[in-house]
Amino acid sequence: MPENTLYLGFLAVMFPRAKLIHCRRDLRDVALSCWMTHFARVRWACAMEHITSRIHEYLRVMDHWRRVLPVPVLEVDYEAMVSEPERVSRELLA
Repeated sequence: MPENTLYLGFLAVMFPRAKLIHCRRDLRDVALSCWMTHFARVRWACAMEHITSRIHEYLRVMDHWRRVLPVPVLEVDYEAMVSEPERVSRELLA
């Protein structure tokens, strides 16, 4: 979901022993997917300038969470998960 990153602070407080997984995807693919899907209730996903603005905000918010969250954030690349699911899954479980 596009706004999940806004809840990471809340989740860290509710689940202080959690390990959060941040699945990153090539931002060009994200932008194109949003633009072509025409989400009915996500008005910003219908115009490329709004998508670009949201992506910049997402990057800013994730930088903030990496600095301040008291729980680990495990970073996973979507492309690696698709191309090597077993390896990436083992790394996550470790």
